[in-house]
Amino acid sequence: MRYQLFQLIAVCVLPVMFCAGCNEAVGNEKDAAEEIIRPVRAVKLTDVEMSGTRSFPGRAEAVREVNLAFEVAGTLVERQVNKGDRVTKGQVLARLDPRDFENSLNASKAEEARARANYNRIARAAATGAVSKQDLTNAKADLNVAVADVKIKAKAMEDTHLVAPFDGTIAATYLENHQQIQAKQQVLRLVDNSEIEFTVNIPEKMISAIPRMTDISVRFDAFPDRDIPAKIKEVGTEASRTTRTWPVTLIMAQPGDIEILPGMAGKSFGWSDIRDEMRGTGFEIPVAAVFENNGKSHVWVIDEKSGAVSRRAVSTGGLTNDGILIREGVGADQWIATAGVHHLEEGQKVRIMADDGRETVQ
Repeated sequence: MRYQLFQLIAVCVLPVMFCAGCNEAVGNEKDAAEEIIRPVRAVKLTDVEMSGTRSFPGRAEAVREVNLAFEVAGTLVERQVNKGDRVTKGQVLARLDPRDFENSLNASKAEEARARANYNRIARAAATGAVSKQDLTNAKADLNVAVADVKIKAKAMEDTHLVAPFDGTIAATYLENHQQIQAKQQVLRLVDNSEIEFTVNIPEKMISAIPRMTDISVRFDAFPDRDIPAKIKEVGTEASRTTRTWPVTLIMAQPGDIEILPGMAGKSFGWSDIRDEMRGTGFEIPVAAVFENNGKSHVWVIDEKSGAVSRRAVSTGGLTNDGILIREGVGADQWIATAGVHHLEEGQKVRIMADDGRETVQ
């Protein structure tokens, strides 16, 4: 009886266990079939000969510029220049109506003459003891005040003429003749274009190479076939908090055959002594393809047949126009992931997409 019961249980249980095993196998096959293969952007490495050049955009600025204004209020009666006029240092650019200033100066001169005559009379009297020393002191003080007032009025009279503080070009005019103006109100804008400044923003990682810059030129959009030699004038002392770049001001002489105007856009090109270090056989890849792991630079190398990624330590060189130079750790014809590198895992399978977005055949 027991034997028959055991047979019955075996007949019922074994098929169930067998079916469960089949279902598990089918499930595993289904999971494998449904494994997600992620598409990633990648580039195929080819040997390149690096030039070591970099370009940075910027805009032209006058080496000197100033907004000119009268020191005194009055009526503008003669603006002698217009926008675009070239002027020389000391040239009169505009005049105020001088009549009120002349009258005031003449009155001050008359008061000075009266005070001087009074002082001389009291001084003679003091010599004979006819007046007190205090009277002489008071007369001297009155004369000093009168002399000072003449100087003030003479300076005001002089200030009715607006003169150029340096050679340059009139960049803007703000007022017309016969307008009433206030002291310090802007009348003209004068710029010195004999030299041009050009400010660019240099990445933080390249600042250390600035002292080794040996040849720099600027090419303006208005003159695309002309490279103008430039030199470094100054390097900013503080980096931008948002872009982590440093302002570097270049300076260049105004060319004789063309005129560079403030505001003109262009690019600066620099060739430094580090170009010899960067030049040579290497691989140029996007900066985003390189990631840090345990303090070392790595890239993801994609096996072209299996699609699996593997982490590869690399030795990097300098920055280039389009990315970063890889010196060691990878070889020609290998595929390197260029985007989403922080989301990949060792051995993960991916589908290669060229860096221009086209899917490759695997």
